[in-house]
Amino acid sequence: MGYTIGMAEIPADKPVEPIGAAAQAADGEKKPISQLPPSPRAPEVPPAVKPKWYSKYDPKEIREWGKLAIEFITLVAVIWYACVASHQLIEMRQTNIIISRQLEMTDRPWIKDDVTSAIDLSWQNGALVWAVIIKTDNVGHSVATGIYPEAKLIAIQGADFIDTPRREAKKICDDVDRRFENIKSDPAAWANSAFPGAALQSLENAYLFPDQIKNRSFDGGQPSGQSVLPMLIGCIGYHYPTSERIHHTAFIYGLARTDDPSIPEAGRGFFTIGKNIPKANVTLFKTGQIVD
Repeated sequence: MGYTIGMAEIPADKPVEPIGAAAQAADGEKKPISQLPPSPRAPEVPPAVKPKWYSKYDPKEIREWGKLAIEFITLVAVIWYACVASHQLIEMRQTNIIISRQLEMTDRPWIKDDVTSAIDLSWQNGALVWAVIIKTDNVGHSVATGIYPEAKLIAIQGADFIDTPRREAKKICDDVDRRFENIKSDPAAWANSAFPGAALQSLENAYLFPDQIKNRSFDGGQPSGQSVLPMLIGCIGYHYPTSERIHHTAFIYGLARTDDPSIPEAGRGFFTIGKNIPKANVTLFKTGQIVD
């Protein structure tokens, strides 16, 4: 039995000699290894074929473009994240503002007015003279400080009934702001305070002067005669510790007389010039309210 090497079979009884030794024994003498025939080599593998597009560009340039692409994608991602974060921050701030306002609306004081006649409505030297009691009731949930009320009479004619009272009430609120600004350094100005559920009362004069009546009088028919249509407007200014500005409760009241049952209800808002009306026969009814 022999050994098979490649395609040749070597007998079992023949010793296998190293390749170098067999080569040296062929001519009967030893030769240096450098003179021996070369040993067979493995077939050469052809180099990998690069894509056509790859051969057009320098590898260094390709790496630079790849680096720029990564940096651009990173920049876009950062900008996108910043936009999303900014949008969320804006929404969060708006939500906080809404919540803060809701809490303020819930916890702040609110002043409610209630006006009644204090004296008879009388005529003196062509002017309509009156006084009212303004009750300021704190219906909110915190202390109201620096409560400052003011009221006056105005004469209405025609379409003035729609816009004039609200416009005049706004003017009174502006006047209250100016007056309080002048006296706010006086500690007494802050003495008028009301805890939740408490109320204050103040007496306010309300006049209608001859120059206000002159162009506002009209014929009220029988039995009123020459008349005027008065309305009471006013404003209550107040503060509270968590607010930096003054707040207001403005009110508008219509007047009606009940001294003469023969006067139709539609004509009871006409007050005869020169005729005094007892306070018990003067009725006030609210026609408007402005709060902030």
